[in-house]
Amino acid sequence: MAKKWKVNQNTGRLIPSEHAEQAALIQWTELVQTNTPELGLLFAIANGGQRHPAVAAAMKREGVKRGVPDLCLPVARSGKHGLYIEFKAGDGKLSPHQRRWRDLLIA
Repeated sequence: MAKKWKVNQNTGRLIPSEHAEQAALIQWTELVQTNTPELGLLFAIANGGQRHPAVAAAMKREGVKRGVPDLCLPVARSGKHGLYIEFKAGDGKLSPHQRRWRDLLIA
C-alpha cells in the first residue's frame, strides 16, 4: 500500500505523498466529469514503483521509459496537444530523466 503522508526533510512536517495528491486529483476529475467529460481521458503512466526484475525487463521491452510524467491528459486546447503532469510532494525534485522529458515536452 502506498504511503499517504511523508515527512518534509526541511521542516519535519507531514505532507501528502505524491500518491495521495495524484489519487486526490483523479478523484476530483471523477466528480467533475459530468461538466467536463474530457477529464475522463486523464490517465496514469505506470512507470514508477518497485517491480520484480523480470517484470521491469518486460516493461522496458514494451517501451516503458524513465522520467515520463505521472499523468497524461491527451486533449488539445489552445494550440497545445495535451497535458502531462509530474507530481512532486513538498520537497521533491525532478530527476535528470524527468527534467529531460519536461524540457522536450515544452520545446
